[in-house]
Amino acid sequence: MDNRYFIYEVVGLRQSTATDTLSYPIRRSSSVFIRVPYSRMNQTMRRISQLGGKIVSIQTLTPDTEPESSFAWWVEIVTAEPAVTYYFGPFDSPEESASYEAGYIQDLELEGAQGIAVTIKWCKPENLTIF
Repeated sequence: MDNRYFIYEVVGLRQSTATDTLSYPIRRSSSVFIRVPYSRMNQTMRRISQLGGKIVSIQTLTPDTEPESSFAWWVEIVTAEPAVTYYFGPFDSPEESASYEAGYIQDLELEGAQGIAVTIKWCKPENLTIF
């Protein structure tokens, strides 16, 4: 079994007729990071294209080659309604993370999120959106 994973950095995702069928809204943001198994790379690339996105970088992420130092600074946003935890990043410093914080909060508020709590964290999130 092939255990290779890749991180796609995607820009330009938008809410559209193609995304209206999804059970969740597409957040406007500058970059979205998607963890993709090797076996689904082509399928995911096609889906991103259908959603209006553009892949700007692909990074290899495997258990054998992933460095321990892959921790980074992330903006963690927890919303009470809907009950979701979001991770935005990675960033090189807590200052850089904080500089993007307001835009993420604004996007979530425009989508109707309530009870927003923000934390800047040094971590390595397994999932970028947790329901």
